[in-house]
Amino acid sequence: MATSNTTNLGIPIPVPGSSEPFLVSAYNNAVETLDGAVGMRVVTFGTRPGSPFVGELIYETDTLTAHVYDGSGWPELGGSGGGFETNFLLMGA
Repeated sequence: MATSNTTNLGIPIPVPGSSEPFLVSAYNNAVETLDGAVGMRVVTFGTRPGSPFVGELIYETDTLTAHVYDGSGWPELGGSGGGFETNFLLMGA
């Protein structure tokens, strides 16, 4: 089956017009990839993702800070007002 990969997570998806069936193993792989990417990845400053996608969330256990990748860097979530815990709770998590 002809597939292409999604931009952010690299999940294989069937190419429109492809005549072969989508294999169960390919579906399972896509689900596992998505399951691993949902939520916030727990890392340290030194183990930040090497190939992040824009909007990827991480929590650093050594600095106790949360960050979001903006395409060029990892600004801290929460900025200068209220801190991460307050902002995270206000978002309904």
